[in-house]
Amino acid sequence: MENEVINTKQQEFVDFQASHAVSLPTLPNLQDAVEGDIALGSNYWTPVDVGEFKRGIVCGIEIQEYEKVDEVTGEFSVLNLPVVVFAEQRADLSWSKISNGSKRLVATIEQSIKSGSITPMRTACQIKYLGKVKNSTNSFKSDTFEVKTLII
Repeated sequence: MENEVINTKQQEFVDFQASHAVSLPTLPNLQDAVEGDIALGSNYWTPVDVGEFKRGIVCGIEIQEYEKVDEVTGEFSVLNLPVVVFAEQRADLSWSKISNGSKRLVATIEQSIKSGSITPMRTACQIKYLGKVKNSTNSFKSDTFEVKTLII
């Protein structure tokens, strides 16, 4: 009976290996590997001061899930929000991954990628917060940004 359990576990491991693109025994020695510069998770950037900016590389547009609470019913729902994902280089030359879902910023980056002005993971940019402007179609205000490529 004990041998059957061991054989079943061995088969599960073999099945697990077969289902993945990388064969575990052929991986290089990960003990000698160096950590990457950018963490996989991102922080949501909510600029406060006009003129605040970030410099780095546009990673692209991603859909991120956010929970929303209905103020009337108290029920939770999930929103799929397109966000700009940006690898920011800080003043100390370290990196962080940030995101922002401003419709105007997302539209600017999407259009720049489509036109070829920005190549994700390659083009250095500065994203500067310009403040809030009143929407022409309703009484709300929207964040505005200026995006410029950087010449290195």
